[in-house]
Amino acid sequence: MLRNIISVSLVMTACTTLIPTKVNAATVTVVPVGGSLQKNPGDSIDFILAFNPQTPVGKAIRFLFPDVFADPNELSALSIDFNPNTPPGSIIDFTTTVAVARFNVINPIGDGVNDISASILYQEVDLVSGEESEVKATLFAPGGDVRPVPEPLTIFGTAAALGYGAILKRKYSKNTES
Repeated sequence: MLRNIISVSLVMTACTTLIPTKVNAATVTVVPVGGSLQKNPGDSIDFILAFNPQTPVGKAIRFLFPDVFADPNELSALSIDFNPNTPPGSIIDFTTTVAVARFNVINPIGDGVNDISASILYQEVDLVSGEESEVKATLFAPGGDVRPVPEPLTIFGTAAALGYGAILKRKYSKNTES
């Protein structure tokens, strides 16, 4: 039973890393650059923060600021580089990369828990009157779980042990048959 619960929770976690979070009229997506979340301690990892405003007719979105949150036991923040074409305060009307967040990997643990998430602060702007709404925020968008890279010697050792085991099994079965 516990095995089934763990399997279902891992599948749900894997699915949520690919689904943007939607609130009101905007979504934010956090995607690792290069797609890989396997890193060694001391490596750096970049995440793209994409913002999709999904505005109604006659409205626009003013991008204000991203908030990025990371597991301090696994990642330490290095920098957030804003897209020079859409700095904070820009009006955005289509899906745009607003920033790239760079982290240093401290101790990657493949625990199935998202190590990074983000939210975006924004305002709706009425294009006719110029009025701006109160500051709104998207909910957290998960970025995934940073995992350690498997060691090549461990992989090689496992393959060698399996191969050697198969050879010994064949020899043993030949000896018992004769």
